[in-house]
Amino acid sequence: MKKYITTEEAIKDCEKQDCLIPSAFLSTFPNNFGINLCAVKGFEVEMTDDDQYKSIRVDFIPVEERHFESDNNL
Repeated sequence: MKKYITTEEAIKDCEKQDCLIPSAFLSTFPNNFGINLCAVKGFEVEMTDDDQYKSIRVDFIPVEERHFESDNNL
C-alpha cells in the first residue's frame, strides 16, 4: 500500500497514536540533517501487508518554489 501525505498533514497526524509518519522521524530533518521542515513538501510511504514500513520517499520543495519573506534569505 502506498500513501502520500503532505508535511502539514504529517505534523497534524503526529498527535494521533497510529500516525503514519512518527514525530521521531520528522524530527530527524532539523535535528540531524539541519533541514527545515518548510523545505519538505511531503512523504510517500509504502507499507507491507502487515503494516511495516517498506519505503519512505521524501519530496523536497525546490528553492525556486519556496516563499521567503525577503530575497536576503536565499
